[in-house]
Amino acid sequence: MKKELAIVLFTLVTNITSLAATIGATMLAFHDIKGWGWFLLVAVLTSSTPKFKDPAKDDEKTKDNNTVILG
Repeated sequence: MKKELAIVLFTLVTNITSLAATIGATMLAFHDIKGWGWFLLVAVLTSSTPKFKDPAKDDEKTKDNNTVILG
């Protein structure tokens, strides 16, 4: 359970700038203030997806890659 919570928190931390820019764009659009599109552009440019590796899956891939089928 701690591993899943850590993954969620890490994902939120890496996307905090994107979330803030999205909230800012929403507030600007709601109050009909020009320039909210720039905030959306910043949100898209700063969004990220962290990549996590599972060692068990890496071992399976290594075994599959080491098997050679001759036919």
